[in-house]
Formats: sequence, structure tokens, C-alpha cells
Amino acid sequence: MYSNSISLNYQFIEDHREEFRIVKMVEVLQVSKSGYYNWRLHIGATDPEEESLKDLIMSIYKENYGRYGYRRIRAEIRNRGLTINGKQVLRLMHELNLRAICPKRHKKTTDSKHSEPINENLLNQNFTVQRVEQVWLSDITYLKTLEGWLYLSVVMDLYSRRIPGWELSESLAKESVINAFKKAAQTYKITADKIFHSDRGVQFASDEFREELKKYGFTQSMSGRGNCYDNAPMESFFHTLKNELLLSKAIDSKYKTRIKIFEYIEFYYNKKRLHSSLNYRTPDKVFFDKLIC
Repeated sequence: MYSNSISLNYQFIEDHREEFRIVKMVEVLQVSKSGYYNWRLHIGATDPEEESLKDLIMSIYKENYGRYGYRRIRAEIRNRGLTINGKQVLRLMHELNLRAICPKRHKKTTDSKHSEPINENLLNQNFTVQRVEQVWLSDITYLKTLEGWLYLSVVMDLYSRRIPGWELSESLAKESVINAFKKAAQTYKITADKIFHSDRGVQFASDEFREELKKYGFTQSMSGRGNCYDNAPMESFFHTLKNELLLSKAIDSKYKTRIKIFEYIEFYYNKKRLHSSLNYRTPDKVFFDKLIC
């Protein structure tokens, strides 16, 4: 049971939760935050509109496998034609005990100690471009499985953040990046004045890979030595992929990891995942909308 004074305090918090931070109100009123939420659950009046929003938030959260935080959930709700602010989404997620998977740092692994020629950095951390197919980024990352390592080579369109080409391999051979590039090149309508940017890895510096770039009219660009910020969008993609697929530890076979990567890139990341740097649109939408213009 709650005393009248405590119930009045909880009711005050309930009535003003959109105006003031709950943590501040419970401090001023000298009541516990857990007590307020317990009161709200068992005694506070149920708001049908908020219950409906909770159902929607839970649905979006589950549809995206717990990968969305409140900003992306808010954007998805707005995409569905409803008006809601971030604080309200954050509060309702708290009440539902929902938390997005938190990102972790992953070790950078690049073999740049080789005798192959190195290209100038043409981007210099300027990732603002005007059109699709203007700049492509690429990189390789390691994926740990229960049966050993897999190596994922990816090509990204910088403007749309879309992944048009990728390759999974059991070695770091240059053929992996060549195959990823060929898949991307066959998907896109190649135009002139394109830049291909990567780190200084020996695969990207190889004669065979340079020949493929020349064949499609690309100018090659490379990051500075050991500077992950020179290829930040690619680094961000790998961090997101490993984090959202829980690939930091070896928990799956190579076969299952391959299936996860395929489904994530082809059916989730490109087509469905809202991207914060794209104003919470999907890479596919940005790419094809720009292509039509």
C-alpha cells in the first residue's frame, strides 16, 4: 500500500514526466525511482495510447533483433506516420526494460608492411560526396568462428553507405578483395571519375587488384599508415556488424557465420536498417532515390 503523500508525489511525477527528468523529480520529492515505476505498473492509470506505443516499440525492437536504440526506434515510428519525441521513446523503452546492443571496439588488423607501392590519400577524412558511385570504400575484417577464422572483404558506396559487393574467405589472399570488387562493379553502372579508397593492405596494393581498378576507371586512394579514421565509415560498418551479430566471440560454425553475414548484409543492412548518417533512412532508399534524380 502507498500513503497518500507518496501517491501524490508519484502522481506529480506521472503528470510532469514529459517536462522534467524523472531522476531529478524523484530526487527533489525524495522518493525512489523504482518505487515510482512499481506504482505506475500496479496503481497508476493505464494510458491506452501509451500502451499502444509500447506494443509498437516492442515490435520494432524485436523486428530488429534488439539492435535499435531509442533514436532509430523513434525514426522508425515517425516513418510510420506517428509523432513522438525521443524522451518519450527512451522512457517507454526504460519501462519495457529494453536496451540496444552496445557497441564495442574491435582490433584493427592490416598488413601494411610490404614492398608494394602506396597511393596518395585523396579523401583526407572528407567523407562528404555529392552522388552515388562517386567514392567506394573497402576493407577486410576478421570473423572468429568455432572452426577458425573467416575473412570478410567489403565494398561500400560512400554516399549511400550501401554494400554492393562482399566476399567471405578462409584466407587473406588478394582474390577475396578482387571478388568483392568485381561483384560491386557488376552491380553498379560504372561512371568516370570514381575513387576507390582502402587502407594500405597488401591485397589492395597488389598488381592484380590495381589492374581491376584500372579496368573500371577507378583512381586509387589509400589511408595513412595505421590511421583507422582515414576509413572511418568502413570501420563503423564492421563495428556495427560484429556488434549486432554478436561476432566478437566464436559462437557459431563457419557455415552458420556465412549465413548470418549473407542475411545481415543482403536482407537487413542494405534494405531495412535505418542509418543515422543518412538521416535515418536505409542505404537502399538513399541509393535508389539518388539514382532516380
